[in-house]
Amino acid sequence: MIMWLLSNRAIRRIYRMMECFGVNTFRFVNEQSKARFVKFHWKPFLGVHSLVWDEAQKLAGKDPDYHRRVIYDAINNGDYLSMN
Repeated sequence: MIMWLLSNRAIRRIYRMMECFGVNTFRFVNEQSKARFVKFHWKPFLGVHSLVWDEAQKLAGKDPDYHRRVIYDAINNGDYLSMN
């Protein structure tokens, strides 16, 4: 996780272009009482895209609420968030 954080993937372009994964492992039990351990990983439909440091600095100075605004506008326009 630290290597990923320090890589070029750390500064996401928008939240909808960010891969996610759960840290916890869950135990699911089916109707036959058979247990499986499960971890969740989310892959964005829009692909994974990041900002370089200079772009991130300019964007943060120009519009510090950029990430929240993009998601808010998408939901208001009926373009709901989804991942595979």
